[in-house]
Amino acid sequence: MRPPAKSLEFCRRALEDRDSFWAEQAAAIHWHNPFAKVCDYSKPPFVKWFVGGETNLCYNAVDRHLKSRGSDPALHYLSTEIDVEHCYTFRELHEEVCQFATVLRALGLVRGDRVLIEKGNRTDGGANARAVRPPCGHLYSADAAKDKVRQNSAPRHSCCGRESRYRRSEHTGGSCCARCPQRNHRSN
Repeated sequence: MRPPAKSLEFCRRALEDRDSFWAEQAAAIHWHNPFAKVCDYSKPPFVKWFVGGETNLCYNAVDRHLKSRGSDPALHYLSTEIDVEHCYTFRELHEEVCQFATVLRALGLVRGDRVLIEKGNRTDGGANARAVRPPCGHLYSADAAKDKVRQNSAPRHSCCGRESRYRRSEHTGGSCCARCPQRNHRSN
């Protein structure tokens, strides 16, 4: 079986004409502040992408579609662990994100706070609440989650949901939180 020609062309452009290719891709999303440079590779092996640019991934994924595509499917949620399936429209997904952002604010989070949201396969509103969410989730073991939290500086708040407590009979949620005690830790 041969790879599709369009896919090969797409990859070739990304490799051969990196800056113009990624500038073209970046034009497809909303930028609060446009970037000055696509890629800064002046200190290898470290790379800075979209230097000076500022965007909001939650806005780009959900909010900007509300006016023109609010009733269109945005997310198909399927859990084989708890046998739940649901198709969210952009409007429904926006409501879910806003509700969770309200929960974070009720916990006392403010703009710029770091928060570890250990979750199952559900959306979270960290970006909409403008809190910083370190990359840590249900795919990490407790020790790996602890290391991720420390690498990204300790969060001010930790939230562990019921759905994230177990992964394939492996207790991860509570043990991660036990290994990374934080002030204002909440577990439901």
